[in-house]
Amino acid sequence: MDPVALVSPSRGHDPGHMVVGLESFDGARFYGFHFDPNDLPVEYQPQERWQEYLIDRKTAGFISGGPAYGRKVLSVDSGAFHEKKSPCAASIEAVLPPPEEWARFADYSYSLDDFHSDADPRYNCVTWAIMISNQVVAGFLKPVRQG
Repeated sequence: MDPVALVSPSRGHDPGHMVVGLESFDGARFYGFHFDPNDLPVEYQPQERWQEYLIDRKTAGFISGGPAYGRKVLSVDSGAFHEKKSPCAASIEAVLPPPEEWARFADYSYSLDDFHSDADPRYNCVTWAIMISNQVVAGFLKPVRQG
């Protein structure tokens, strides 16, 4: 099994995205941390306004993942992603919360240095993916400020 991190860099108003996964003989399973733009106030739902809202605020965040999500991630133009792999015997599923906790795992924010705590966890796709992957392979990805 090879843990994999895929990063789609930001472009224009597209903030990009980062997922972590596991490639094995039975296929790829990827996991990501998201927010639903429909949970934002109406005036902030367009993609070009997400950063404006989420830099000073939070919204509900959730985990997506599994084989179907993996197929969806891999169906995106492969040139859109940067990839890092590392062989290991551990499983990403072993460090994920139970699936019944995925729907309201933590809050989503772009300004984590100002808002995150163990009692009130806040992530974005980058900080969440780094946290999960580094639990599987120590030092796999370098933590970054604000994601």
